[in-house]
Amino acid sequence: DNDDRKLESCLTEILVQLILAGEIQYRHGATAGYQWALKRRREVEKELEAARAEAARKAREARIQAEKARREALLGMAADLRQAEEIRALVRRVGETHSEASAGSAKAWSAWALDVADRLDPLHRLTFEEGGRAQLTEPEWPDLKTSGAAG
Repeated sequence: DNDDRKLESCLTEILVQLILAGEIQYRHGATAGYQWALKRRREVEKELEAARAEAARKAREARIQAEKARREALLGMAADLRQAEEIRALVRRVGETHSEASAGSAKAWSAWALDVADRLDPLHRLTFEEGGRAQLTEPEWPDLKTSGAAG
C-alpha cells in the first residue's frame, strides 16, 4: 500500500503472478519427475542387463561343471572297468599257476576276487536315462563283520 496505489487495485495482478508462479513450479516439478523416471528406467535396464548376464554366466559355469563331472564319472568308470579286468586276469593267472594241492583255497579266493571284480565292473551297475545320460549305481559290498574278509 502506498498513496499512489492501493493494495486492492493490485489484487488481480498479484493473483495472476501467484498462479503463474505455481504453474512454473508445477511444470518444473513435472519435468524433474519425468527426468528422474527416465534416469531410473535406464538404471533398472542396466541392472536387468547385468542380472541377465550374471545368470547366463552362472548357467554356462553350471554346464561346464556338469560336463566336467560327467567326464570325471566316465573316466572313473573306465578305471573301474580296467581294475575289474585286471582282477579277472589275475584270477586266471592264479588258476593257471597254482597246483591242484591248494585248489580248494584258490577256488574260494578266486570266487571272492571275481565277486569283487563283478561289483567293481561298471557294466554291471550302469543304467541309461533319457538324453544319453548314464547313471552308475554304487556297488553293494558285503558287510565285512558278518561275512568275514577273504583276501
